[in-house]
Amino acid sequence: MSALRAIPLTGDVLSDSYIVVFQERDFCIRRSGEITYVSDETERKLGTVRSASPSSGSVWTNGDCIAEYYLQDDEYCIIPLEQGFRQLERKTKSHPIIFLLQSLQR
Repeated sequence: MSALRAIPLTGDVLSDSYIVVFQERDFCIRRSGEITYVSDETERKLGTVRSASPSSGSVWTNGDCIAEYYLQDDEYCIIPLEQGFRQLERKTKSHPIIFLLQSLQR
C-alpha cells in the first residue's frame, strides 16, 4: 500500500479538511456531509468520494463514477467500473481516497 500522510487543517462536526501527501504530491481533502472532495494544490477539484451509507459509496472523477466501495470486516472493498459495468474480477481492498489518488496517477 502507498504511503499516505495527512495533516489536519480544520475540523468540526459538519466538515473537516486535510492536506494529504501522496507519492510526494500535496492534495487537499475536504469532507462535507456525505461527500469528500479531493483537489490539488491549486484547489482544482480532481474527484469525489460519495457515501451512500455509513458502509458503502462511490468514487468519482470528471463526473464519471469510476468505482463503488463497501465496508466488509473493517476493510474497504473497491469494485472498479468501466463504461458503467462493474469489474468484479478487479476487486481490491483499499481505502476509497487512496484508490482515487492512485487512479489520478495513471
